[in-house]
Amino acid sequence: MTIPFDPVARKTTSFAAKVDGKEVSVKPELPPPLEKTAPAPIWQTILVRFVVILMVSLFALMLAMGLRQFNPMYMMGIFAMVGMAGIGGGHLLGGGKNPSGELNLMRQDYVTGLREQRRNAHAINKHIHTTQTSIYPHPDSLAARCGVPTEMWTTQPPADTPSIGDSREQTEVPQTNPWGSARIGVGYRRTEPYITPGADKAPETYEPVTAASYMRFIRTQNVITNCPIGVDIFSRAFIVCAGDPDRLIATSRAMICSLAANHSPRHLQIGIITDDVAEWDWLKWLPHCTDPSRRDQSGQARLHWFSLEDYAADQRNVIASKGPHTATHARNEATPHRVIFVDIPGQDPDIPAGITSAGIADHTFVYVRHS
Repeated sequence: MTIPFDPVARKTTSFAAKVDGKEVSVKPELPPPLEKTAPAPIWQTILVRFVVILMVSLFALMLAMGLRQFNPMYMMGIFAMVGMAGIGGGHLLGGGKNPSGELNLMRQDYVTGLREQRRNAHAINKHIHTTQTSIYPHPDSLAARCGVPTEMWTTQPPADTPSIGDSREQTEVPQTNPWGSARIGVGYRRTEPYITPGADKAPETYEPVTAASYMRFIRTQNVITNCPIGVDIFSRAFIVCAGDPDRLIATSRAMICSLAANHSPRHLQIGIITDDVAEWDWLKWLPHCTDPSRRDQSGQARLHWFSLEDYAADQRNVIASKGPHTATHARNEATPHRVIFVDIPGQDPDIPAGITSAGIADHTFVYVRHS
């Protein structure tokens, strides 16, 4: 018995996270510039070396003459000279300064600030990972979502969101609306908003320890690992898979389940072209696979064809009436988008007769196993 229900549309989620009740952002402080200090005057170096040599010479003279014959008054002059240098001109020799200690304190303050920014980055990345897991759930968890109006068939076509392009930067951006996309596995995603490095000067101009910490922070916090990944299906006319046949079958099965869980049958139709009926027999239970234009002995026919030739012959009217595939046309709400999986082991992944390389509107062909 089939129980109809009205799905609740999922609202678009923005990637904003809160820490202690406050919305946070990631803005790491730039590393401090490397301070340039002028070298000490040559006379300071000469004076220091002269005093050291004089002291060593006096002690050597004392040992050579013997302690009984050495008059300690000889050293009063050099002690007076050292005292005057320490009292009156010690600042000229660098007295009162501790460059190493000040540098360590500055480094400690900088890494402490990065620690707070890292906390914010972890909160945002956790929020993105949770959102991706919600819209691209694991295939094993889909059975628990069946019949739940708030978790099934909730994806709606966006009115003004452009489709994902082919650039690496666009495809790595996490999604908030899984319209037209399907989960293909887990991997890495870019954080959103992307943390743009602000240290645009030469690396040699920054303090090296803090600069290394800054770049390591940028590289680490801009990537979310083990994150569910979705691929945009509707915006592409053809998708040809390659790899191990068993893994391709499993991946295609996961893609179909992800599409069917997120999209209502009024927005999505799923077809199959294959002669391996046993492998794909389970598709008959999906309402997305029914063909409202055909009937057979069991009622409404399924979107199944045994070969590319059978598909071209049966769908020649559809092929003739459709224009070329476009990404914008793929987001039309009035006409359901038809995703056809082609599983033809040992055969070339040819385009069905009557279809050009531009594809046909509202259709995407996914070639699973082929030669």
